[in-house]
Amino acid sequence: IAFGNKHGKNNTNIDPLFCYREIGEYSLHNASPLSSRGGYTGALAVGCYSPQFNPIESLTILEDSKRQVVLSQYVKYVNPDMLYVSTMASPTFSANSLSAEIKTSVNNDTLTITPDTNWNGTSEIQVTMKDIGEEKTTSIDIFVQEINDLPLPFEWVYPTILDTVQISEDNSFDWVTIKWTRSIDPDGNEVQYWFNLDDTYYVSLSDTTYDLSHSVLLANWYYDELSARRFNITVSAFDSDQSVSVPINGGPQELYVSRYQFLTTNDDLIPKSFKLYQNSPNPFNPNTHIRFDLPKNESISLMIYNIAGKEVAQINRDNLSAGQHVINWKGQDQYGERLPSGLYIYRLVAGNKIRTKKMLLLK
Repeated sequence: IAFGNKHGKNNTNIDPLFCYREIGEYSLHNASPLSSRGGYTGALAVGCYSPQFNPIESLTILEDSKRQVVLSQYVKYVNPDMLYVSTMASPTFSANSLSAEIKTSVNNDTLTITPDTNWNGTSEIQVTMKDIGEEKTTSIDIFVQEINDLPLPFEWVYPTILDTVQISEDNSFDWVTIKWTRSIDPDGNEVQYWFNLDDTYYVSLSDTTYDLSHSVLLANWYYDELSARRFNITVSAFDSDQSVSVPINGGPQELYVSRYQFLTTNDDLIPKSFKLYQNSPNPFNPNTHIRFDLPKNESISLMIYNIAGKEVAQINRDNLSAGQHVINWKGQDQYGERLPSGLYIYRLVAGNKIRTKKMLLLK
């Protein structure tokens, strides 16, 4: 029969819902308006049925990832022996997210679920199965699980190529300010920075500048070296919830330092007196440099006390030569355990000479 032709005996002007019309076989869908009558007008018997659309279980998706679901596996046919070879009788699928932050797309029977970047939370997706007879809808509960995102990239401000620091007797206790742009954490956590000088000197801080003292540069400079050298400086960003850091764009930067003027005013490198300098950096975390002068060859003891006066660490050096020396203290007790934040007193003893200063450990 010709669907839509209002003229002629036994014709119909409503869709008879043929299962396989495009292949010339005119059996009816069970929802056909013609199949409910005692006889089938110009057609075969029922040849296809609307399948069941079973519920889909809740899904968990990691933030910044996507998930695919094969929807046909949730389709169940009432009569599995019936051939569903027709594109007309086979079901099609569509999906709609109830949250603007979750995007959906359907390709044949595969649903792809894509949350927005850095979004996490709960939502619902409505999935519709439709065939020539009817359509059925089911819902999927979606939970997008938060992950800890890395801090975003950041850049050097200073030093740049060919920047040179001149150290002299007059400015030996000054500093050079290292600068970089701020890194942003997508999760809103505070970003910390790890400052590294020549893989020997480390500082943890939250600011985007660090005052690198000339005394630290001199402390990492041995007297038998040249009057000028390059220091490698790098900075990494990390947040409080993860151990993985993000290195600064461009990698390590070179800082060219000259101490020629310092050497020319200090021809006699042997100190005139026993002297203990203020530690650098101060405050510090996790380590600091303690510099001192010895006018003659001598053994020393460096004792660290907490604010209650209890000795928490002791460092001994035997038969040190006359000159300037540096001890790198890592903020640990004599057992290698990290000490808590607070005020500490460091005392240097060489023979019958004693010098004492204070320092502040922050975390």
